Amino acid sequence: IVKQYLSLLNDLKSAEVDTEGRRLVGELETAGGRWHEINTHVLQLSHAGKRAESIEAYRAESIPGYAPVDKALQDYLNWQQPRMAEMKARVNNYTVRIPLAVGVLAGLALVHALLLGMAVTRSISKPLAAAVAHIGAVAAGDVSQEIEEEHLARADEFGEMARAVRSMSVNLREVIRQITDGIHVLSSSSAELSASSGQMS
Repeated sequence: IVKQYLSLLNDLKSAEVDTEGRRLVGELETAGGRWHEINTHVLQLSHAGKRAESIEAYRAESIPGYAPVDKALQDYLNWQQPRMAEMKARVNNYTVRIPLAVGVLAGLALVHALLLGMAVTRSISKPLAAAVAHIGAVAAGDVSQEIEEEHLARADEFGEMARAVRSMSVNLREVIRQITDGIHVLSSSSAELSASSGQMS
């Protein structure tokens, strides 16, 4: 018990930075030291076999000797009470602020996620819309339109799709050109045949 008391007292002394607090801890140490000496004397009498003297010393010295220890302890606790209340108020203040800080951080994270989501959506929807518009124009018969270079230069799946759509458009233009050339040849041949048949008649 004495070792625990001394250890606690040393902890109090090392933790106390205020002058008044050190003074009160010093008074507690002094009173506790005297009471410890009295109790050590009582125990020595008891171990020496002087039971009656031990009991008398306990009643006359140890019991009254506790009063200064109790007073020093109460003085220290009374002095410490406002500091504990102040510390509790600070803890409560931080406890109130923590949900606000968490809410602000969560809000910032949500805004960041929304902006990132919008950027990703835009990076997907813009080239996809361009490809769909180009395919729609080709389906309507207009193979003269070109896909924008920024979509063709992409190194992802949308770039591959844009290049495939452009290749399809180029191939369709070539097929249409060949068909047109064939039609011109047929038309010329038809005109020549028509002229030849007109001369024969």
